[in-house]
Amino acid sequence: VAEADLQEDTVSSVVLDLETRTATVTTSVESIRDQASIPQVARQEIRETFRRQASERNATSALHLVDGETKDVVVSSDPDAEGKSVSTLGYAPPVGLTAGEPEIRLSTSYGKSWVVYTKTESGDLVLHETPLSYFTTELEGVLDESRTRIVNSQGVVVYDSVSTARVGTQHIAQPGVDSRAVAAGFDTPGTAAAVTLNASNSPSGDRVVSAYNRVEGAQWTVVSYAS
Repeated sequence: VAEADLQEDTVSSVVLDLETRTATVTTSVESIRDQASIPQVARQEIRETFRRQASERNATSALHLVDGETKDVVVSSDPDAEGKSVSTLGYAPPVGLTAGEPEIRLSTSYGKSWVVYTKTESGDLVLHETPLSYFTTELEGVLDESRTRIVNSQGVVVYDSVSTARVGTQHIAQPGVDSRAVAAGFDTPGTAAAVTLNASNSPSGDRVVSAYNRVEGAQWTVVSYAS
């Protein structure tokens, strides 16, 4: 339980940091647009801001500004992404996103990463992508021979402390949230606890003790378990 509680604190801090970074970039985008009288000039300034952020920070692998209506990339830190649709690039922006309320999701299309989506006041989207490798040292387990996963509300693994190959797969073989530990984490946010899982309800296929805790700021639950 202490392991899951500690990991949840770490993940929540990382998520908050990424969302804050994205909010700062979004504010810069809106400021540049307000001050530049020529759209082409604004786009170039935003492009330079994105590229500088991506080159200076390990937490940023890519930044995109997406047209809210067409869902095409208007400006990007990656010149090859500009003019392409977000679906072509493998992103899936949340439906009904509200300005100022970021949402973080897993992306597995071009390398595994976490992407923060933020809506601007004008209705466009800013996408801030962070490679999964950035989190490996941040989220190392404390207990020997334990394993930590972060699982989303569809039962998909968004982080695995042992195998990056399992990221993007179902925590339990069947689609959906079939783990009692994951379900309990979503049902009781802010409460770390543990359950004993039999082989059919366990991610390892063995009887395990699994602790859980809901991640603050994301639709995710941390589960730490050991046989």
